[in-house]
Amino acid sequence: MRYVNWAFFAVLVVYSGVLLVVEANTSQDFVRHYFSDIEGPRPFFAVNTTLSTFLLTGAAMLLVFVVFSGKDDISSRAKWFFSSQALILSFLAFDDRFQLHEALAYRIGIADHFVMASWAVAEVGLVIAFAKLADITIRAAILVALGGVFFAIMMVFDAVVAHDMTMRLSIEDLAKSWAAALFFAASWHLARFHLGLEVHARSLATWLAEYRNRSINKPLNVKR
Repeated sequence: MRYVNWAFFAVLVVYSGVLLVVEANTSQDFVRHYFSDIEGPRPFFAVNTTLSTFLLTGAAMLLVFVVFSGKDDISSRAKWFFSSQALILSFLAFDDRFQLHEALAYRIGIADHFVMASWAVAEVGLVIAFAKLADITIRAAILVALGGVFFAIMMVFDAVVAHDMTMRLSIEDLAKSWAAALFFAASWHLARFHLGLEVHARSLATWLAEYRNRSINKPLNVKR
């Protein structure tokens, strides 16, 4: 954990140094683009993007905390899984704040929802590669599934629904925020479970084993 702290502050030092060098070699007006506040013609300008970015980043940080918690009973595969999920959540937060998928779509010459769909495919690949049923609680799985539903709603409204339709923008962006909130809640419960703070929580593996045992031991109704 000590090395993580050093790495964090080392990155912050480099970041600060780069911006100081930029102003030293240009001007205050030039560097102001990087320090500018998010302001607009209305109070709470861009609040929804701020909220969703905060939730996605918070979800990633919770999983990073689990990875570097130092608990010996967390398997290396679980750490890889949480690291991969922290990476994809951080990437989605970056994309949401800096409009990465829009920029890529413009460069490639395709609709931006196709780029977003590639992020979803990457996430599915990471889950298949690293996830184990023993590392995921029932509650977290339900929250992630619901988050996926809202993510799909956002995609549908972006790709299919007419852009000038009444309520389209609100539904699309609020679906994004709900997805981020549900992913944050899932990370919260996963972190608590693996840190031993939810002793009564059951993993998917435990639930599946109990279900199989009930099915095997269930008495047969034989008609006489």
